[in-house]
Amino acid sequence: MLQRIQTIYYALAVICLLVLTLGLDVYTFTGDVSDSFELTAHYNTYGVQVNGTSSENLAPEKLEALTKYLNKEEGSILTSYSTSTVSFPFYILSILFLLLTLGAMLSFKNYKRQIRLGRMAFFFTLLALITTVVMFYLSGSNLEALVGEEGMTKNIGFAFYALVLSVAFIFLGNIGVRRDQKLISSLDRLR
Repeated sequence: MLQRIQTIYYALAVICLLVLTLGLDVYTFTGDVSDSFELTAHYNTYGVQVNGTSSENLAPEKLEALTKYLNKEEGSILTSYSTSTVSFPFYILSILFLLLTLGAMLSFKNYKRQIRLGRMAFFFTLLALITTVVMFYLSGSNLEALVGEEGMTKNIGFAFYALVLSVAFIFLGNIGVRRDQKLISSLDRLR
């Protein structure tokens, strides 16, 4: 039934996954090396975008490290640049998570299917959250090697919190489905 509490939890999870799919930043890194260059890497569901500025008289070793980090060819670094370093469509995965959660929400007439879809949505969304946390630390170490520890700031974006909330809401929705299933099985025993 659509008026159950698990439907509210699943609907909130769908909203959170929709926010994630819109392309808001999951996390950003800003690296600043005084008098050399400044980088801002935005990680979202569309990939990694790097914006930055560099000085005209950049040291050769810094220029080489910067071109390697940006996956550019030698001599193609300008004083102001914006590039997409990784362009994997992560938004397809977030749409898949959204559809699994929506399927679990709308399968209220078939409890077995609802439980199966809810578990799949929870498992895959939790796996995405764990992968995001691991990537946060790995990606941060790459930029930290380029700019140094003192010139780097790490920021967690709104989409990361939306992912965490979606995992929690899917979990609570699954608990609600199990409660309903236990209630129905106890009523069947009374008949």
